[in-house]
Amino acid sequence: MPTATTLGRSWLGTKFVRTHFFSWDGCRNATLNFAVAGITLNTVAQIGRVSGDSEGEEEPLLSPSPRGDDMKKLIAALLVLSVLVGALLVVVSTNAKAATSRMGGWADSVIWSEQPNQAQALLDLQNNGTGGMDLYMFQLRTATDIQSAKQNSALSTIDVSGSTDPIFVNPVPVNQTLAPGKFNPFAYRPVREALNYLLDRAYIAREIFGGTAITHTTLWFSQSPEYGRDALFFNNLELKYAYNPDTARTMIFDALAGVPGVTFDSGVWNYLGSPIIVNIVQRIEDLRFQIGQYVAQQINTMGFTANLIPKSGGGAFAIVYNGPPDTGLWQLYTEGWAQTALVAWQDSDPDFYLCGGEGSAIWYTSGGPYRPDPELADVCHKLLYAEYTSLADRQSLIEKSIDLALRQGIRVWTVAGATFAYSKRLAPFAYDLSGGPWSFFTTRSAAFHDANGNPAVGGQLKLGQRLMFLSQWQPWQGFGWLYDDLVRSAFTDYGTWLDPHTGKYIPVRSAFDVATAGPTGTMDVPSTSYTFDTTSNGWAQVGAGVKSLSKVTFTASAATMVTSMPSTMTRRCRERASSSTRSAG
Repeated sequence: MPTATTLGRSWLGTKFVRTHFFSWDGCRNATLNFAVAGITLNTVAQIGRVSGDSEGEEEPLLSPSPRGDDMKKLIAALLVLSVLVGALLVVVSTNAKAATSRMGGWADSVIWSEQPNQAQALLDLQNNGTGGMDLYMFQLRTATDIQSAKQNSALSTIDVSGSTDPIFVNPVPVNQTLAPGKFNPFAYRPVREALNYLLDRAYIAREIFGGTAITHTTLWFSQSPEYGRDALFFNNLELKYAYNPDTARTMIFDALAGVPGVTFDSGVWNYLGSPIIVNIVQRIEDLRFQIGQYVAQQINTMGFTANLIPKSGGGAFAIVYNGPPDTGLWQLYTEGWAQTALVAWQDSDPDFYLCGGEGSAIWYTSGGPYRPDPELADVCHKLLYAEYTSLADRQSLIEKSIDLALRQGIRVWTVAGATFAYSKRLAPFAYDLSGGPWSFFTTRSAAFHDANGNPAVGGQLKLGQRLMFLSQWQPWQGFGWLYDDLVRSAFTDYGTWLDPHTGKYIPVRSAFDVATAGPTGTMDVPSTSYTFDTTSNGWAQVGAGVKSLSKVTFTASAATMVTSMPSTMTRRCRERASSSTRSAG
């Protein structure tokens, strides 16, 4: 049982540096150390967010241009240390008994197929043994399909809350040299904040989603762990920002009154004598099309002139995330985000959604012109890097980030929810409270009923996907899109993964133990531990005097790989050094 050791934050003199150290215990135990301000393993968790948009529909699994590479490396150190030293290496036991014993999930085999037509997917699911599908691995996208699935006696549905549909707001003023005569009213903070009062979230959940979604006002909705830890605070903000078009109108008029060139004539806002056009990039593939229509109606009631720009994923991305933000091409966008896994401690979310972490073109972090409010930026930074010394300090930062975010109005949240369908031929299986069947554990726990209604070993499990083969199926920059990554996760194991019902890390292939001197103490890092030296582009011993806040010890398998190569310290170090290159080039 080899062991390797990593430190996430070390102490050199008086300066903390985020890095990794590996030590090796006689090829018998592997230890991974990292620091999280002495609080908990989960405070830095960022895994499972499907960025870009559209629940991974046409977008990569990672964000367009994410920042915080050191954070991703820290998370990778925690999650990727597994029996599968390479992303696609399969462990083969040399034990004769193990070789003849059943391994893996309940089904004998798993077949993946593409079915972009969801109405047809529902028909495939209900066919008793003759259809091409037992579980559809993408959420239903129309109210009609959702109701059809729920009313079909041959099908069961899963309702989860991890998919959200915010309105992304462009805060960047129009450059009059580049686009003379165009005006962006959302460059004024109160106009952005007013959208919270202008949009009726209950209407969207009831009329557009047919009652299958929940209202979503703040960064975290009512079924998220952060909300549950501070429910009264979040509920009060929901009451404060409840639907009130009169308040929205007052805020908009107060913000734009006296702006040079802006007038309100005969119920219409004008700039330099022409109506102010609000360009709304409207996704066409799902219920965000109807959300876009509703938003346009509400914008028109305020005296603006809404212009819907229907786009699929690629076209929307070119305008919103990658296009120039200061030419008036867009002001509002019907976004979509999803988490593939519930995360108990979501410290990275404020930075990701509110301070530029997702990498779109508006942010200064991506070379754009917009900088978040300094107070909000400070809070985002402190949460992202766990710069707090108690849970009370952390909660104070969480509350401040939410309050400031609502006032800044860069993202205006509307509803959350997703519905998946599967055949009743399947026995109950493990699914994630955020990601549903996108859970790492779903394909491992799915089984057919036997004659007595109990899970049975055997059979061919047929899984349907909306799309297939959007990225290469290879370890080097492969499996970059959600559809493909779901397939990869079915045959790749992790050392640890998130409990689908609590969002806390649990052992999968590696048991772990946590030791900490935090939040204010330190512990010695063995001088023979290794760290990656970016100057020499190689591994080096850390030497004496290095400190850390916390240590996590993983006990991992030392099984021989299919290449007949033993798991050694050299191979573990090489794996750690190459992990970022494999994922990002």
